Amino acid sequence: MARLLQILGNRKGNRSSIGSDLEHMVNAMIAPACVLDGRSEVVHANEAWSALLAPLQLKLRLTQQDVRLEDGKWVRLTVNPMGSCGLHLCIANDISDLKDSPIKLPYRQMLDVFSDCVKVVDTSGRLLFVNKAGRGVLSLGEDQPLGMRWTDLLPEPARPKVESVLEQVFAGEIAEFSNRSQFPGKETETWHHILTPYRDSDGRVAAVICVSRNISSEFNNYEDSRKQEERLALATRAGGFGLWDLDLLTGQLKCDALFYQVAGIDPQRAVTTIEDFMTLVHPDDHDRMRRDWTERRLDEDARTQYRMKFKLAQPDGSYVPVLVMATIVRDLTDQPVRAIGLLSREMDFEAGSDT
Repeated sequence: MARLLQILGNRKGNRSSIGSDLEHMVNAMIAPACVLDGRSEVVHANEAWSALLAPLQLKLRLTQQDVRLEDGKWVRLTVNPMGSCGLHLCIANDISDLKDSPIKLPYRQMLDVFSDCVKVVDTSGRLLFVNKAGRGVLSLGEDQPLGMRWTDLLPEPARPKVESVLEQVFAGEIAEFSNRSQFPGKETETWHHILTPYRDSDGRVAAVICVSRNISSEFNNYEDSRKQEERLALATRAGGFGLWDLDLLTGQLKCDALFYQVAGIDPQRAVTTIEDFMTLVHPDDHDRMRRDWTERRLDEDARTQYRMKFKLAQPDGSYVPVLVMATIVRDLTDQPVRAIGLLSREMDFEAGSDT
């Protein structure tokens, strides 16, 4: 290639003739190759080009294009400018395996129905196929020719990660990752990608099939939930409240560190079920607590939020008054499935009273 540039550079003043040295070098190439002038006309071609492509009478362009041969095979014409002389070198490469095998026509039509972005990328990182949803995401027209590099269409900050993962998949591994991207004029979005290697009949990785899903809604909901939990945790710490979360279907109980501290429970003592917790409740409060708890769980008209007072056992054998504030969470069928609440010390109330 460097030698070709040197030869062409020496011939700036004579574009009508490319010179015998250049002709010899093009003739020596194994791949079908030709030299184009600025009007995309062939000024010289080697024998491989003449035998393979000249009979088709192609309308060549000074850009990359894919051509289907009479025998059904596909070749990709890659055009490179040769210095400043106005000539271009065009080389044809067989891409039949990549053009036809990964996505057959019936599957293309089926994939256009998917709301996920589906792409097929060749081993050079260029797009062979993009479904309808993907074209919308990447701002590609329905009839726009492919062949551009996938990463060139992505926001610049996302490109290094995608290129790194593509290398991993070209090596034969399945990969998946999530990233945050912002296309020009659009909101920042969160995408999850699954990339699978496509192998040819010889078992070699010939392309990568990538399915990308927009998970912005799920990510935003998760972020909102996480921030709410953080704010609640800060508020409970500041107010001296312990957090607890009870699964009403399994009886599993989760408590934070401040719950143990406020309740006066030894941190080494596991309290992971409602039965574990009831062993710490004063015997005089058992019946009232169980009765009230059962009534509130089963009564659909009962308040979803309530308060309850009782006494808890301490490591020294004494009992301290506490207050529990709880919210019952119901599922879509209005069945109680979860209870979430706070626990605090309650100093001024009559033992066993309830509000």
